[in-house]
Amino acid sequence: MKLNLMSIGNVERFFEIVEKCQGAVMLHLADCSLCDLKKNPLARQLLEPGTKKQNPMSLQLSCPADFPLLLQYMMEAAYE
Repeated sequence: MKLNLMSIGNVERFFEIVEKCQGAVMLHLADCSLCDLKKNPLARQLLEPGTKKQNPMSLQLSCPADFPLLLQYMMEAAYE
């Protein structure tokens, strides 16, 4: 399952959600490779505030049951 995020407002909360996911949460990188946000601490640095301007990003979930967790994050972020 694929998700597109325009931005990540609360990075700490986003990673709390990522850790709760049952499956892999893969970030599509600019070079068309995939990076697992749960297993790769360097990938997390790409999303830290102040690193650079965040561009829209694409995530791929290996477990469809994780979709509601990330959808809830996106809905909460819309009201922050």
